[in-house]
Amino acid sequence: ASVQAASLADAFYLWALALNRSIAQQGDSIITDGDFVTTNTKGTFQGFSGTVVFDEYGNRQPIYRLYGKVDGALDDRNSFVVITTIGNDTASG
Repeated sequence: ASVQAASLADAFYLWALALNRSIAQQGDSIITDGDFVTTNTKGTFQGFSGTVVFDEYGNRQPIYRLYGKVDGALDDRNSFVVITTIGNDTASG
C-alpha cells in the first residue's frame, strides 16, 4: 500500500463523521449543502495516520513528532517531543 493510503482512509472517515453529524442535526436533505457539512468536521479522532484534529474551518491541524531511539533498543522508537497547534497557539507536550 502507498504512504498516502492512511490519509485517504482518514479523509473518507472524516467525511462520514461530518455527514452523520449533519444528518443528525438537519435530516437527509442537508447532504447537498457542503458548507454545512464542512462545519461538522471540527473535532478530533484517532485515524489511520494517527491523531487527526480539524478546526471549525475544515482545516487539518498539524501534529509534529520527534522520534528517536533509546540506547540498547532494537526496533522501538520513542516519541520525544509532540508539537500541536490549537488555533493560533502552539503547545508542546
